[in-house]
Amino acid sequence: MPYAVRIVRTSALAEDILQESFLAIWRDAAAFDQTRSAPLTWMAVIVRNKAVDYLRANRLHTHLADQHEDIMLWHRDPAPEPCEALADAQCRQRIGCALTRLDAQPRRAIELAFFHDLSHGEVAAQMTVPLGTVKTWIRRGCQKLRPYVESPFR
Repeated sequence: MPYAVRIVRTSALAEDILQESFLAIWRDAAAFDQTRSAPLTWMAVIVRNKAVDYLRANRLHTHLADQHEDIMLWHRDPAPEPCEALADAQCRQRIGCALTRLDAQPRRAIELAFFHDLSHGEVAAQMTVPLGTVKTWIRRGCQKLRPYVESPFR
């Protein structure tokens, strides 16, 4: 069995492969030719071939399963599951409450950057303030928000 374990890497699979190998050896014993190899060599080749066959079949199966998963993700319903929707709503509520703790300008900068997906430069242009000011507002605002967003119980 250690020979099969070295090939397939798990003892459970090696046991299955060894079982199949013993059946093949029993079934094909009449075909064994002593002039071509020793009995242990012949049996080892059968075990090796069964293990390699398993790995090849499993690799193909895994490849097909990955393709199926890709297709299923592509066709996935975009609506979130109820638990995901609830968690998202709770997170949005915590963030909304935390944002009210900020001054108006930093809050607006964070809203434009994170909720409207604007770059810092675009936020600066829209708010007509220097880029460094926007970066500072966003960085300090996020630092102030972190304790309220990380823990749902505050």
